[in-house]
Amino acid sequence: MVTQVVMFSQQPPWRLVSETLGDRMVAIDVYRGDPDTVYAIGDSIIRSTDRGVHWETLQGRPWGTDVGELKVDPTNSQIVYISIISVGRIESNDAFMSTDGGRNWRFLFPGSVFPVHVIEIDPSDPKTVYVGVGPAHLFRTTNCGVSWDTLPEPPATYLTSLAIARTNDSILYAGYAGGGVFKSTDRGNSWNELPFITPLQAGPKLVVDPRDANIVYATILGYDTTQPGGVFKSTDGGQTWVEKNDGLRKQDREIFTITINPQNPDDIFIGAGSSDSSVSWVFRTTNSGEHWFSFSNGFPRVGGGVKSIAIDTANRRMYAGVTSWFDTQGVYILDSLTTGVNPIGPGLPQEFVLYQNYPNPFNPSTTIKYSLNSRQYVRLGVFNVLGEEIATLVDGRQEAGEHEVVWNAETIQSGVYFYRLTTEKNSIVTRRMVLMK
Repeated sequence: MVTQVVMFSQQPPWRLVSETLGDRMVAIDVYRGDPDTVYAIGDSIIRSTDRGVHWETLQGRPWGTDVGELKVDPTNSQIVYISIISVGRIESNDAFMSTDGGRNWRFLFPGSVFPVHVIEIDPSDPKTVYVGVGPAHLFRTTNCGVSWDTLPEPPATYLTSLAIARTNDSILYAGYAGGGVFKSTDRGNSWNELPFITPLQAGPKLVVDPRDANIVYATILGYDTTQPGGVFKSTDGGQTWVEKNDGLRKQDREIFTITINPQNPDDIFIGAGSSDSSVSWVFRTTNSGEHWFSFSNGFPRVGGGVKSIAIDTANRRMYAGVTSWFDTQGVYILDSLTTGVNPIGPGLPQEFVLYQNYPNPFNPSTTIKYSLNSRQYVRLGVFNVLGEEIATLVDGRQEAGEHEVVWNAETIQSGVYFYRLTTEKNSIVTRRMVLMK
């Protein structure tokens, strides 16, 4: 039997961006097409185009919000969706859309009661977007906001989360503070209630493993430490749930957000907070929730918490939106994000590994992931069935480690295609994928 030793890399410190000092930040998103572009909302709507070094205020107060969401179209940095506390109606939220990078905003939907901060972009089809407003209203566009469908509401109130399966975007999971967890297998046209196992103190936050639509994580904002809370995991599509709180104390389970590292889905982060200054604001697991450890080096030891986490995999960087009771809130950045575990001894990677794309089949975008064990020249191309190269995704020297690239085949017709990874040593691996429109 071969034993694998695992070593944890020391966490680099989080650092506060001075330009955002004092502004509560509740939502952050990185533009996938060029991760130098980052948006954030809180006391104002801000944008950086140089990886968080400088920030431009797009809209100031009275747009301020302490509950909100923000998503950037992964194919167009000018298209942004936000959910903010209603101006003059702090008991609810409103949804807006911008097509010019946040300069101007088109009103989408008003909330009637209870702030619902839900915006999700379909990972396979960015033209399909879901927007929620209070108390439980959910809308869907399939044409990038030109028109919207009203989706049926499950027998529940206070929508708190929506998660879309990357491997099958017909599968949606929705969390409700007043009703539990529901699942749709037809893009939200109908819903079935799942047997979520804990009494809900606050609605769950949900994420789906990008490799498997049946693996779902749910976190509970557990104000009441006498009740079940923290992190729960299902591996059978939500039919059964298992508590995954190893490493989390009772007081650590006031969880605001959960984010999966798309480059390594076993690597997961939760943003937490409390009035208790001893509580860590970020926790991390590198083994799919089996154990959590504090990932808060650099955060101040005061009351507050992390409301949003965004990961820039291209630059190995993380962003955190912080709210606190002192002038320590704002946007925090962590550089040199590592995978967290390094295998030592038997089982080291080969010269390179090319993984199956996901989702597959796909429409119109898919993610291709590969790993290198040394710095070298690589070329990644897409070929049709005739062997003709129709797209070059990577052509250059890259560092050792995990890499991923998104191929948008919006202008390509349906069919079978092949992607081929070639290294400078003429090692070649080819895999098959299917585009279905």
